[in-house]
Amino acid sequence: MEFRIGTYVSGGVQARRSSPGSSVRSSLRSMESRAFTYDDPEEARATMQARQPHNRFVTPEEIAAMAVYLASDEAGSAVGACMIVDGGITAR
Repeated sequence: MEFRIGTYVSGGVQARRSSPGSSVRSSLRSMESRAFTYDDPEEARATMQARQPHNRFVTPEEIAAMAVYLASDEAGSAVGACMIVDGGITAR
């Protein structure tokens, strides 16, 4: 069954989501769960951070701020939207 938000908007249903990128916490978990070729965890972190367009990880607070916005009345016209919070990595 295919879900189309347009079918339900008139009934007040609003669907929005965020798609977070590499955050400090997710990147650290990723590094811990994989067999990295780095002996130095700081070197691994610096390498991952250097891949980010703005040379830093997205913070959990930035991801939370987008979630708060998407849950607010101000996002009322963002029906069916997916907001990417990845510091620009997908725009590369």
